Amino acid sequence: MLEMKFDFDGLIQLLARNLYSEKHVFIRELIQNAHDAIIRRRAQEGDTYSGKITIETRPDDLKFIIQDTGIGMSEQDLIEYLSTVGKGATRIARQEQQTEGLIGLFGIGFLSAFVVASRVEVKTRRFGESQGWIWQNSGNKDYTLDPCQIDQPGTIVTVFLKGEEEKGVILKEEVEKVIRRYADFLRIPIHLNGSSQPINAMRMPWERSGASPEEIEFDTRIYLDKTMRDYVLEVIPVNLPEQQINGALYITRTRTVQRSIPRAVRLFVNRMFICEKEPDLLPEWAEFVNGVICAEDGLLTLTAARDNFIRDEHLKHLQARLGDLIVHHMEKLAQKNPQRFSEILRFHNRSIKAACHYYDEFFDKFADLLEWRTNKGTPTTDLDDFNPEWRTIPKILELLPKRDNEPQILPYISSHNAANQYFQMADAANTLVVDASYTFEEELIKAYAERAGDRIKLVAVDRVDDPNVFKEAKDESDQHLKRLAESMSQVITPGGPGGTGRVRTEVRYFEPQDLTALIRSSEASTGEMKAREILNDPNSSTDLREMAQEMLGMARNASMRLVINANNPMVQRLAQQNFNDPDVINLMLNIYNSAILYNQELMTPQNARIFYEQFQKLMSRSLDYIVEQQDLQRQAETLEKERETLRKRDQKGPEPKHLIFFLMTPLGETYQSFIETVRDVIENRFGCQLFVANDRQFQDTVIDNVRSHMDQAHSFIAEVTDANPNVMFELGAARFDLRERPIVLMRRNSQQQLPADLLGRIYVNYDEKTGKELADYLENQLLNDQRIKLLLEKTGREYYISPKRLKEVSGWSQILEEQVWQSLAEQYPTKEAWRNASLDKVKSLLGKESDLGEVLLQRIQKSLGN
Repeated sequence: MLEMKFDFDGLIQLLARNLYSEKHVFIRELIQNAHDAIIRRRAQEGDTYSGKITIETRPDDLKFIIQDTGIGMSEQDLIEYLSTVGKGATRIARQEQQTEGLIGLFGIGFLSAFVVASRVEVKTRRFGESQGWIWQNSGNKDYTLDPCQIDQPGTIVTVFLKGEEEKGVILKEEVEKVIRRYADFLRIPIHLNGSSQPINAMRMPWERSGASPEEIEFDTRIYLDKTMRDYVLEVIPVNLPEQQINGALYITRTRTVQRSIPRAVRLFVNRMFICEKEPDLLPEWAEFVNGVICAEDGLLTLTAARDNFIRDEHLKHLQARLGDLIVHHMEKLAQKNPQRFSEILRFHNRSIKAACHYYDEFFDKFADLLEWRTNKGTPTTDLDDFNPEWRTIPKILELLPKRDNEPQILPYISSHNAANQYFQMADAANTLVVDASYTFEEELIKAYAERAGDRIKLVAVDRVDDPNVFKEAKDESDQHLKRLAESMSQVITPGGPGGTGRVRTEVRYFEPQDLTALIRSSEASTGEMKAREILNDPNSSTDLREMAQEMLGMARNASMRLVINANNPMVQRLAQQNFNDPDVINLMLNIYNSAILYNQELMTPQNARIFYEQFQKLMSRSLDYIVEQQDLQRQAETLEKERETLRKRDQKGPEPKHLIFFLMTPLGETYQSFIETVRDVIENRFGCQLFVANDRQFQDTVIDNVRSHMDQAHSFIAEVTDANPNVMFELGAARFDLRERPIVLMRRNSQQQLPADLLGRIYVNYDEKTGKELADYLENQLLNDQRIKLLLEKTGREYYISPKRLKEVSGWSQILEEQVWQSLAEQYPTKEAWRNASLDKVKSLLGKESDLGEVLLQRIQKSLGN
């Protein structure tokens, strides 16, 4: 018999490069070999032996070294196993010694080193022997085997890299990633570059002993969040000792909106990482579940590269068992924490219902747990209460009426766009209706009813007339309502003015009263509207137009129905109006448009345009009304201000004959010198009185006090350097005053940004002037202002006698207190007032110095008379 020949050197390279797709896999394989060696030694020494794996990376020397304290190899082992492709010592140990926990199987993992290696060196000494051996191979059929000295049993593997391009594989951080990914849960410590603590965790979070279930779940959630790069909604513990499976599944917080979506399921076998992102580990319907599965050897059939598994009967058994586990957890959660269970169902509503739709076995288990959107079941006016209630069908059936010997009616809505109106109507009728309008839902509710046999009868309330909901209008008393319906049938066309379609309007009594109207559309009428949309679109293709014409012909006799509510007060009032009035016709159209809005299925682009135009008309009419109201309001406010001004004048008595200036200024120490300078100019040079907000109190509040000052003033001076808020407020009040009194703005050179409406105005810039220089400058600037000049030249005005002037003419500036001079100036502000002054009043103002009253009065009258 002839023998086949093959290139042994090429075979080694072929296996190394094609069996292992990634360069770093050799680290996994060498760790796996080291682990198995320690497990085999533990089988001989006993469970007390722990063992250790040490890894050293030398990128600069292009070396990778891994050492274990395992069973080691003899000369015979090196010849029989390491030098023979496909004959692994681990597999033999598994078969002959029944050693548990071993990972290796095929005897080819060592070849992975030649993906990056130019040469591999193995130093080893078998447990129980004193002689060590060194084995070397450069990736071909030739190898060397020589004796050597090794201090203790175990194995040291040194991988010599091919070149600089391979250096990145053995960088410390890269090797650490490989350890954490593949060997994190191996129970043998792995140290890297002399680390005092193992790099690998060695124990899974769900394996903690002495911890409560809550603590284990918390740790598991943290682990899943961190390692799966996902968001965990609900943890599903996996503990199936009879199948030798443990781990943790979880319901992801990432919504799945399509049937097939990538899932993140990680697989460990004998605690060594195998693969991830393998959806086949779970049933097809479980697309909302991810997790980590840890299995013992033999549960799945692994590939030679140990990076995947064979799709066989072992996998089907695992899928079924994990599927049962998921459903059991959900059933348990529904009983233990129904609120949380409900929240999860709502979050993954479409995914779970899609699973029920595609997989009968899942629907059989989950049908009674599914939740459906329903209305509240009682009338409500709170907008927040219009959110749907979520209920299971068994719960819904409990709340719906039953009749003896008859199937129980289960009402549902097949069109989501009609849900608003039917929910509101069902609430008003104190009953329930199910929204089964989303994808898969109508099929599922029909499947549920079919499983129930004769016990349930489905009714699509948006397609079938229900006399219990819509009550006919009375023949005699409701004639005006019927005429309104007839008129609306003639006025309203779905395509707007010039449209050829029709909307038949009917009048019915239904609840709630505040619902003016609703649209009931058959499939034919809906198809007609869509066909007209296609025909009205100039971009529609010829084929599409032909199809639309065919649809239009089929739906020609089908009509939408607009049902107006005879219970609605606005409808009742509208029925009493003149139907030829354009405003009344607009209201009819608006009722139709509001019904279109409520039935969103009919909100086509064409209807949206019609609604927009009607809404623009309504807004225009509303704006006209608002403008008229604002004009009337302004006129009323103007009249009221004029009346208020007259009332204040009546309360204050006669107008002062001297002029009053009101100074708007910040009141801190910074501006005190400025205030006194302005006072000197206004009072002693111009003969006018200066008001500052804190000089005197007329009213109880600050605002009213300022207003009283401003009401009496003939002109205003505003210091706006710092844009003080109080000054801005007073300035705003003065600018919008009806009396149009002069306003002078003053400021130092300042970079302060002023309000936009003050920009561009003329200011008196007084820089850093103070004292007499400032007084002279302000006097000159004010006299240059023609508005102020005309005010000062006003015929008949009397000159104000300030407290300072009174001190000068009396010669008693040091005798009386400042407040006394202020009181005298307030009581007698002008020469004319002093000529007619009362001696008794002067004495009363002098207080304890009243005996000086007669002399003081004579001095002032004499001085002012001159």
